Amino acid sequence: MKRSLYKYISLYKEFFKTSLTEELSFRSNFILQSLMNIIFIGTYFFTSFFIFDHIEHIGMWNEIEFLLFLSFALAVDQTHYLIFSPNFWEFSGDVILGTLDFQLLKPFPTLFTVLFRRVAVPGILTVLLTYSLVIYFGIQVELSLLVWLSLPLCLFLSLFLLLGIEVLIAMLNFFTVEGMGINQLRLQVQHICRWPDFIYKNPARIWLFPLLAITSIPVRWILDMSYWSWLVAMFFGVLLLWFFIILLWPKALNFYESPSS
Repeated sequence: MKRSLYKYISLYKEFFKTSLTEELSFRSNFILQSLMNIIFIGTYFFTSFFIFDHIEHIGMWNEIEFLLFLSFALAVDQTHYLIFSPNFWEFSGDVILGTLDFQLLKPFPTLFTVLFRRVAVPGILTVLLTYSLVIYFGIQVELSLLVWLSLPLCLFLSLFLLLGIEVLIAMLNFFTVEGMGINQLRLQVQHICRWPDFIYKNPARIWLFPLLAITSIPVRWILDMSYWSWLVAMFFGVLLLWFFIILLWPKALNFYESPSS
């Protein structure tokens, strides 16, 4: 078990080194990507500041509480961008062009190499920025020690719920002739979970609940520990989701039309 884990960590280190080398070979692009990511975060906060110039609360949250939610949502979003996002775009191309064969031939589970082979290195700066904002606004609302200790778990649950939903969407690539629409659907999922659940009305809130839960449930727990049962339910929901993904992934691969087939 220990040796197997070391093999995966070693492989990921090589993925990271390769991505870093490629990014630093085009330094202007690296700088521009980093700048664009910071501007992206800035636009979300600018919109919130503009809204709170006119109102004192959004739903149940005041300005600082809402900014904590926004910081958490963007921390999840930017962690996803750093680790997973470029891999989904490459996966769509691999399925269409038939180059997924190269991943199937590697002596590692295909799902691992598909999800982790490329790192969006410019996202490191914005991940650090968003995590710092979570800490800053967490101090402002005076979070308890227990909540501070649970923050990594909350980020992990949000990230892997988002990732699981996107993997299910990405499997549709095996049944289509192009992946642009599927990737646009993924982007819409990311956009929806950047806002709290209470801004939507029923029945939209019911239909969108799995997406809204990505960030709303952890932040509800962070701000009010009486929502602990929601967080527990989310934990088991993520386990169940990934159980189905592990079962469905090999079946979905059977629909892949390799050039060699």
